[in-house]
Amino acid sequence: MARIMRCRRRFPRIERSVVTYYRKLGNPALELAGLSRNLSRGGILLSLEDSFDIGDVLSLEMVLFEGRTPVNAIGRVVRKEDGSVALEFLEVDGDGDAQLKEYIEARRKKEPEEGAR
Repeated sequence: MARIMRCRRRFPRIERSVVTYYRKLGNPALELAGLSRNLSRGGILLSLEDSFDIGDVLSLEMVLFEGRTPVNAIGRVVRKEDGSVALEFLEVDGDGDAQLKEYIEARRKKEPEEGAR
């Protein structure tokens, strides 16, 4: 009997380097920058030199389109791997979700599908 595997991801993701500014919530004085490894409307995988614990909540700012308002989001660390931190978006401000959708859809047309998140 064949076993059916279900994808847990709700949104498509893309492999893309996006400069992302971040800081741990509760520490507004310290803002750092990292590069994404992949991105979806549900979360982001960031290459970071900083150490965060699973459950830590970060404030994020991503510039997806030059000349447009940055996407501001709140994300929770859900996984750590090889110098990277996976964050699930808890909140995306303003038109951030629409920008993420537009950005990802435009680039997915150029890349093979990676699954959904």
